[in-house]
Amino acid sequence: MRAVMREINSLSPPTGTPQRLPLDKQQNTPVFDSALSETLRLTAAVTINREVLQAKTVRMADGREYNLRQGDRICVFPYVSPEMDPEIHQEPEKFKYDRFLNADGTEKTDFFKRGRRLKYYTMPWGAGSNMCVGRHFAVSAIKEFMFMVLTCLDLELCDPDSSVPPVNVSRYGFGMLQPDGDLEIRYRMKRPRNT
Repeated sequence: MRAVMREINSLSPPTGTPQRLPLDKQQNTPVFDSALSETLRLTAAVTINREVLQAKTVRMADGREYNLRQGDRICVFPYVSPEMDPEIHQEPEKFKYDRFLNADGTEKTDFFKRGRRLKYYTMPWGAGSNMCVGRHFAVSAIKEFMFMVLTCLDLELCDPDSSVPPVNVSRYGFGMLQPDGDLEIRYRMKRPRNT
């Protein structure tokens, strides 16, 4: 939270009044982008379902081969791999806001498995030509909302010793994982920052 707030405070005016985050500044938030990518990596548990359009043989990285027939249906569950694969993402069960940042603060896109660089190291929006067409709008809306919340509200846990409830595993394959309970927070409007 501190790293994201430092970045947001560097972009926002010191008035403390609600402001829109201009598009050019929305596109220059590597810390927030990394935290969002990490959140999506841990919570987007969708099943990607496709139909085989022409017969082909698919060779897996471990050497296994599968013959796919035209008309077969394929389901991919990226939450298992690549999202939770410890060879791709060290300590995959932990939230690391900077997982998608290089040491110099730029976006990290180099992830490897068995020494090979991966094209798809996280897939909350799908992959390739079937990627979600609304992903840029969704990310922009998430950024705008979070910018408003973080710049306009003071937030705190009602119970400082509480922790995030476990996810409802019955939602695996159906989209975003939801907590199996509530985490109560207290909020109030921020006082304007001194200029």
